Amino acid sequence: MNYQTIIRSFIMRTLNANELNYVSGGLVLNAVGGIAGGIGGHFGYLGGAIASGTYNRNAHLAAIGAGAIGGAVNPIRGVGSAIATFGSSTALTGATTYIGNTGTSTRIR
Repeated sequence: MNYQTIIRSFIMRTLNANELNYVSGGLVLNAVGGIAGGIGGHFGYLGGAIASGTYNRNAHLAAIGAGAIGGAVNPIRGVGSAIATFGSSTALTGATTYIGNTGTSTRIR
């Protein structure tokens, strides 16, 4: 590989229509994923709290935040991915809330 090939690989070029469509609105899709994940985290926590009979406000906010982060990392590309993001965050936070609330807690400090 000569230096001219290396220099050409670093020169910026205009995106074609397909590439432009792929990258346009990326942050919006991540934001929608974060919203879907946060809502899923909310409902999952409430389901686990109702099933276990205990509620913790800080854990509720943590479940919403964890769902939102997970959803933001997984951008929405259509109805199917929105449902998958919402459903997975709901199921995971619900299960961890229920298991965490029914187990025995030990103070470590």
